[in-house]
Amino acid sequence: MFLFRCRRLIANLPPEIAEGRFGFFSRSSIDKLPIPDTDRTALWPIYDKYRDTFVALRADCTPGNPIRVSIEQIL
Repeated sequence: MFLFRCRRLIANLPPEIAEGRFGFFSRSSIDKLPIPDTDRTALWPIYDKYRDTFVALRADCTPGNPIRVSIEQIL
């Protein structure tokens, strides 16, 4: 998953790719989307804290284990 904070208006969505289609949502509308609970608890708190910077994360989502998220880089 890639998260972007757009600072300029984008006229068109990028074309659909094999992995899926792009979509742009306000931060408040994301809370109402049917996204996995793991995204809500593991990703969004980090995004909210570092939204004005670049952050690279590593998530270990091994079935049967608790999800572990580590920050690899902050610019």
